[in-house]
Amino acid sequence: MTTTLEHPSVKQEPTTQQATGVLDIDAGGKGHLRAASLSASPSDVSVSPALIRRHGLRKGDLVEGVRDGRRALTEVVRVDGRTPDELRGRRHFRDLTPLHPRDRLRLEHPAAGLTGRVADLIAPVGKGQ
Repeated sequence: MTTTLEHPSVKQEPTTQQATGVLDIDAGGKGHLRAASLSASPSDVSVSPALIRRHGLRKGDLVEGVRDGRRALTEVVRVDGRTPDELRGRRHFRDLTPLHPRDRLRLEHPAAGLTGRVADLIAPVGKGQ
């Protein structure tokens, strides 16, 4: 008589890992988290267009999140060092009001010679944005 042993079914939990990178969004709306070199590589984590819209992510954002085993981002934890809720309502750079310099910085100095004087005449510098 032979006995057959049954192996208990082992459920493997999906492995999740942290993912961090700079978001690059292509023309189709799909994103990828790029590594420090900012160039495309096979190890880039993909970001779905739905996740980009839900959190208002933009190209160039530093995104930290959780990825699944297939190299796809499933959850956004932090964006540019803040939680996604803190980023609600952030304005685009083009919508900000520029502040022109008010105080002039003089580069001219008697001990510096003519270099500072020439810089003041050609390209004046001021405090401001």
